[in-house]
Amino acid sequence: MKKIIAVLLVCLTTPLMAQKLHYFRVNLSPKFENYTVTGNENVNALFHMDVGASVLVGKRFTPNWYGELGLLKNDYSAKFDILTQNNLGADYRWFDEDLYPTFTSSQLLLNGGYRHAHSQLVSFYGGVGLQIFLSKKLSRDGTQLHIRESVIEVDGVREQIAINTFSNGLEAGNFLVRADAGIFLKVSKSLSVDLGVTARTSTNSLNEFEIEYSSTSQPEKQRAVIATSGAGLSLNIGFKYQIAAFE
Repeated sequence: MKKIIAVLLVCLTTPLMAQKLHYFRVNLSPKFENYTVTGNENVNALFHMDVGASVLVGKRFTPNWYGELGLLKNDYSAKFDILTQNNLGADYRWFDEDLYPTFTSSQLLLNGGYRHAHSQLVSFYGGVGLQIFLSKKLSRDGTQLHIRESVIEVDGVREQIAINTFSNGLEAGNFLVRADAGIFLKVSKSLSVDLGVTARTSTNSLNEFEIEYSSTSQPEKQRAVIATSGAGLSLNIGFKYQIAAFE
């Protein structure tokens, strides 16, 4: 993988060695990462948003075509719930307000795309590229025990659940394929507001962990595996600053 990164860096940075960069972009990106659950129909992955950040430099090869090189900071976490019943058939929902941080990462962005100037103030762009992991670090290691108790009493008894989260690990995935589209809104000669959306995925799993739980009325331990391939969406909000005009 290091050899692939080295080759890509050489290929992508060679056009930039002439020091004719045309712009840089800085974005904050509210994002959704898709986690899935296997092995237990009573455990559900829930939607939630994290925030990433990126800094990119860009070079225009023609008035429309461009290439970009950047760094991204993306941290990952999962949200899930567990459904149980007591002996009287009352339903309980657990852990739905908690986040489970899984891992943090720094990523290299290699991107190419097409820009269309709709007017002097508005430009649209679209591109495809790769996000390559430069570093990954687990946010949780070992086993964590979570005890929850219901606030509702049934026949004088409050239901409890004990949840163990464990085996949080990094999987084989080392890069993501991405596609993005957006709009530049020019506010001055050099500065534009940057609004966009990015979709990304990988053919390999990036991360998975396991849970094991038992409740007062269901003491038999049950398990589930929760994993992500990095598929997700992000909204990109930031600015673009023009360093030099295209000649």
